[in-house]
Amino acid sequence: PSATSSKIYISVNWCGESSRSDNHYDTFGLHRDTTVLGPAAAGSRPRGFAPVSLGFNAANAATTKDSGNFTWVDSPSSTSEIVYHATYHSGVGATITLYTNRTVSDTDDTGNARTASIITLMEVGA
Repeated sequence: PSATSSKIYISVNWCGESSRSDNHYDTFGLHRDTTVLGPAAAGSRPRGFAPVSLGFNAANAATTKDSGNFTWVDSPSSTSEIVYHATYHSGVGATITLYTNRTVSDTDDTGNARTASIITLMEVGA
């Protein structure tokens, strides 16, 4: 940022698919360097911005994409370079594979579209 008073507007739009078919407890998170951003911690609950929106039913869990979208305005109070990390939290602690911009099966047919995920950062009020 060009000034310590600058805000950073962050928009994340993710599309892809998880290797788990029961990811209805999963959320998206955001870190600034090593700082977890978002709502205040409350017990052992994971901190997140948005739930994963499921795009499947049991019959086609490996061929329909899931998505998640969130925005955040950060106040880093710094003029140093900042690294942001969008994260995916498995709600039940399971180990998963995350397929970004594709389905799990990624078969070359009309039922398995490829998509684009977008992260936008914009300095505001410098």
